[in-house]
Amino acid sequence: MAQFLGASVFLFVGCTPALAGLARPRGFSVDHPPTGSRGPLREFAGCMRSHGVSMPDPTDWVGHPGRLLVYLPPQSRSTRSAYRSCDYLRVRAKQRGGPD
Repeated sequence: MAQFLGASVFLFVGCTPALAGLARPRGFSVDHPPTGSRGPLREFAGCMRSHGVSMPDPTDWVGHPGRLLVYLPPQSRSTRSAYRSCDYLRVRAKQRGGPD
């Protein structure tokens, strides 16, 4: 799996409550960036959704003040175009203290 947001933690997850109502997130990776990157990461998630990729907004990481929980769709042929179109928002998140 290609690294997208420089995640310090990568997990493969099944369905979680944070993703209720969205497509089952098989193969999603998880990142825990600082809360200062919430706005750009929320915009990134919205951009991905506008390009047809099911991705939830970032949420607070329960029990870890100052950190977010971000689910990232796997990079594949079907998501590559969305990642290319929305990558500028990842750069903005990094400028606000977010991950690479």
